[in-house]
Amino acid sequence: MRRVLLILGLEAYAALLAFLQALGGVRTDEAKYLLNIPYPHPPAVRWILSQLDALPFQEMLVRILFATLMVQAVWVLWDMARDFPRPKRFLLAGLWLFSGGVLLQAGTVMMAPLTALEALIFLWMLQKKIPSVWVGFFWLFSLFTAYQAVLFFPLVFACLRQHCSIRRSMYYLLVPVVLLALYTFTNPLILSSVVTHSNRDLESSLLDRLLATGRLWTVGGSAILSMLGTWGILRSRRWELVASFLLVAAYIAFSRYDYYAVLFLPLFIGGVLAWPKLLLSPRMATVLTAIIGIHLAYSLFTNQHLSSARTTVQLLDGMNVQGALLIEGSFGHEWQYESPWEIRRFSEHLLEDAGVVVCLQTCPEWDKRTWRVILFEPEVWVRSKWLS
Repeated sequence: MRRVLLILGLEAYAALLAFLQALGGVRTDEAKYLLNIPYPHPPAVRWILSQLDALPFQEMLVRILFATLMVQAVWVLWDMARDFPRPKRFLLAGLWLFSGGVLLQAGTVMMAPLTALEALIFLWMLQKKIPSVWVGFFWLFSLFTAYQAVLFFPLVFACLRQHCSIRRSMYYLLVPVVLLALYTFTNPLILSSVVTHSNRDLESSLLDRLLATGRLWTVGGSAILSMLGTWGILRSRRWELVASFLLVAAYIAFSRYDYYAVLFLPLFIGGVLAWPKLLLSPRMATVLTAIIGIHLAYSLFTNQHLSSARTTVQLLDGMNVQGALLIEGSFGHEWQYESPWEIRRFSEHLLEDAGVVVCLQTCPEWDKRTWRVILFEPEVWVRSKWLS
């Protein structure tokens, strides 16, 4: 009965995190996955999400599902720490649940938290000496979930070497990578996306990149787990943890998206498990982690604003608007997800078939005699006949 109550409590926590993430509406990257747009990641999870697109509550369902996976993963940690004293097992669970990675990413419709969760599973497989064939299948699924899974190939290789020769381990490791490469080269949109993101922040200095990486390192483990986990990785001298940590740090230094902070999280856990002497003063460490994590979450969610796509669609929802929705300015896929109308980039020759014009920058000139403005930020124009 106690375990059932714990599961229900964790599920309530997951639902809360999902609800907080939903307050800002769907983000551009989240819309890509919900709409099954064929970039920037392979199709494994995108395809699963696309099977739910007919549901009117798809977004919230997926948020709760992703948050549940991240929060209930604490049972994996509990199993990995089976030999620890009970207070230290609770400390490890608290470090996970109140880490910045979980508080800021559980409930987002993103591949980064799923990739972090998959890395945690590889650590569990390594400890439990799971047979190589299952490791290979999970490695294939991980790669086709998100490209960032490749950063954890040292963990996968260590899992495989427990049962296989080097030659066979390389076979299990490289065949899924080759399949991923073939998929990538047959999808030009992915290659275009990779090129676009590779040009991001090229002007940043080495110091800027180091500071940004350090900030995400701190956020990922709410500082306390970050320090404990990193020290454990270094003291244990386990090559698979050290190599994966360096790969993740290098990748984040070049990409610097905030949501990649969660990729550090499973490695911090691995470091603590590899050097359990670090788990001193369980109550103090848990309390400090919770304070820092909740502060990070408070800063994020209190500054979160509803997206212009959702506010605009909600405003138009009660009107019998027909025709395309034209947008002037740069816009993301969240408009496609939120809008029941066809989304087109503004062009004067499309006005005849349009019912709404949204200006995310200065509106162009056109004959507005049959149009009325109903919102000024963003500037939204609707045909007068839909307002009567």
